[in-house]
Amino acid sequence: MDSLEKFYQEEGDRLFNIIVQYAKDITSGKEIACKAYKRCAKRFLKDLKKQTANISVGFSKKEVPIYFDKKELVRVNEWAKLFRHVKGVLAGQPIHLTPFQLFIVGNIFCWKKENGKRRYKKVYIQVARKNAKTQLLAIISSYFAFNSNQMEEIYIAGWGRDQSDKCFKETVAQLKGAEGEIFKYQSNWDDSYHKITFHRNGSSIIPLSKEARKTGDGSNPSLAIIDEYHCHETNEIVDSLTSGDVARDDALMVFITTPGFNLNSPCYKEYEYARSLLDEDTLIENDEYFAVIMELDSKEEIDDPNAWIKSNPIVCSYSEGQSNLYLKYTEAVDDPTKLRSFITKNLGMWIDAKDKKFINNEKWKNAKVNMPDITGQRVYIGTDLSNKIDLCSHGFEFPDLNFVMQHSFLPEDILFQKIKKDKVPYDLWIKQGYITKIDGAVIDDNVVIGWLEDFCKDYELSVQEVCFDPWSARQYAIEMENRGFTMVEIRQGLKTLSEPTKDFRERIYKNELHHAGDPVLQFAVNNAVTRDTNGNIMIDKDKSEQKIDPLAALINAHCRAMFDKPKEDFDPNVYADADFLKKLWG
Repeated sequence: MDSLEKFYQEEGDRLFNIIVQYAKDITSGKEIACKAYKRCAKRFLKDLKKQTANISVGFSKKEVPIYFDKKELVRVNEWAKLFRHVKGVLAGQPIHLTPFQLFIVGNIFCWKKENGKRRYKKVYIQVARKNAKTQLLAIISSYFAFNSNQMEEIYIAGWGRDQSDKCFKETVAQLKGAEGEIFKYQSNWDDSYHKITFHRNGSSIIPLSKEARKTGDGSNPSLAIIDEYHCHETNEIVDSLTSGDVARDDALMVFITTPGFNLNSPCYKEYEYARSLLDEDTLIENDEYFAVIMELDSKEEIDDPNAWIKSNPIVCSYSEGQSNLYLKYTEAVDDPTKLRSFITKNLGMWIDAKDKKFINNEKWKNAKVNMPDITGQRVYIGTDLSNKIDLCSHGFEFPDLNFVMQHSFLPEDILFQKIKKDKVPYDLWIKQGYITKIDGAVIDDNVVIGWLEDFCKDYELSVQEVCFDPWSARQYAIEMENRGFTMVEIRQGLKTLSEPTKDFRERIYKNELHHAGDPVLQFAVNNAVTRDTNGNIMIDKDKSEQKIDPLAALINAHCRAMFDKPKEDFDPNVYADADFLKKLWG
């Protein structure tokens, strides 16, 4: 064995043992970590057991579907050692990957398939601010680009120019301050025209942003890094990059972010999926998706500095970082605005920033059940037809099932305008059957009524009442009555709506009322805020930032459904004993 091979073997074993021990410390509780990260470490250790005991470095037996390439781990670590810290207390000092960082790059680059291609095609990393995310991204980008034998295209995509430039500038700074002959001469690389080019293989690193009107159209990415994904209002950049990577059989997409405030954002949906992969109670598996989530496990830990390492693996690893974090906490604790930002950005928790949010998101998710069989059921129907040129909705409450659902309508001519404005996938929801698209530019009441009639007939529903706002639906109500529906006016004010609104929320919180996870209804619930006057509440349409029509329709239905009691068959014969009849007839 030559000296180089000996180095790879010994150093590979050393680095590998660091990762394995780190993962064991996480799962055992020796290292404080959140439930999601413990599951990530557990998954890693479980995957190691899938390997045949005596796999050589960089070699996989045919019966082994995946293997861990220790030699690749050495290469990544040696690459990182070429660079220096760009800023912070360690500015100018050589970079030495922490066990946390080594664990991440080891999983991304070193798990391989039988054919030598990387196992993971998608990566989601969520960690609090100031935990060297940008530094790690820069290392990953340059390693990916420089050490390939083919021409690679690497894109760093932030929503705004400043965000995409942040990682790009970090990469340039690392390259300029790198040790060794590789980067000493500009002939090996350059950063002209807002692009890094490595001349040995023609690979490039390019920043993208919505602001710069660069969306990645026509690109063929080998690696796409979506930086601070929570800032992305839509998935347009992600979609354009994803459509371009089909030509690459070893393409990689990395989402890296702090949490945010918008629970309707594409990032939050990605977080929920990644979180489900790290939840032992779910059956969701994806062998090509690597998820790292660093967060607090409960709101009770917000005031516990000992728990903050769960979302701050690097910041809380040294005393100055701990002190700075605690200082931020003391500054934020008495300021609600600052506190929300601290919880999200520094403690790694998703929260909804809306004041007076109607329903807590976790409570709503806990009320989700599988879609029940509604055939033949009694139902109260609520309508919200407030705007003929926008979304309108039916809400359905089935009192005997303790179940609610909705169906909405949207004019075809404004569909793409609405997608752009509201930043939600109305087109997808139409395909999924949650929304019906109506021809033209306005809502046709006849189409809405016709759909409802057919729906009730198809499922043989026993419609108790249809509840509507008289201000916006007079003609609708007349036509519905003509077709045999019992119509009930629901005045839109605190006096009428306060008690039903409170009761609806209370039943959701007590898990006495359920839904099936309809994304349109979820969207409305996320948007809804309340108006509070002397203890009376109602959903405030003026202050709710986006559409709440499906929820408003449900509240209208609940105004009557909350008082529902199943009708009992009355049999007078049970009272017809001899004594009763004597008194009756004399």
